[in-house]
Amino acid sequence: MSMDDTFSERAPTVGPQIRTLRLVEHVRPEQEQAYLEWSREFSDAHANFIAARDPESWSSVVMIRDRAFGRNDIRYVKVFRFPDDEIFTAWTASEERREMIRKGQALNFEVDETALEREFRKRSAEEEFPIFDMFTEDPSKGCSRDRVASACLIGLQVYSLVTLYTYLLGFIPGFASLHMQLQLLVSTPLVVASIDVVTNQFVVKAARAVGILPKPPTKWGGAPVVVPPPSPHATESV
Repeated sequence: MSMDDTFSERAPTVGPQIRTLRLVEHVRPEQEQAYLEWSREFSDAHANFIAARDPESWSSVVMIRDRAFGRNDIRYVKVFRFPDDEIFTAWTASEERREMIRKGQALNFEVDETALEREFRKRSAEEEFPIFDMFTEDPSKGCSRDRVASACLIGLQVYSLVTLYTYLLGFIPGFASLHMQLQLLVSTPLVVASIDVVTNQFVVKAARAVGILPKPPTKWGGAPVVVPPPSPHATESV
């Protein structure tokens, strides 16, 4: 997309969310220039791939030169943008990406072929089953109906699991005679782990199925909304 397109009516509109994935790569100082040239080529291949499949989306690879580690290591952070999960899957399996990875490996860069997929799985799990559902239209408005419903569902899980574990742990000899604070010290980690690993996934799925919580967006793409500066010749309408 050209700069003229960015400030025109042809510029794509922003979506409600955008799929961003972070990738960290380490480079030796003597390789930095070659690494930057390879990364620019990689970014162009990524942008062309996505533009061919979703012309209305805006995608790029943003690079940040983070910091140096010791004397022989420079860290770069890359932020990838994808319109949706299907295009992400297509990109990771594409010949364009494999070719760029082969070029990086031929230049002796430390290219982790599966790092982006691992980040995707991690982010997907966090977004699909958040402890407090974050898919609200405007979180800045405070306690929306969705957040209240999510908080109530978490409270219900906490109450149910505390009751369950207190009952089950009572069968352990000596547990019932412990001070209440010590009982909570034992049961709290079990409750938190159960919510995070098991129960919240089922509760969130059920709540979304019946409409208590909103479903996550299926479209992640979009471009930042850029407002052109006002024309110096513009006149105020009466």
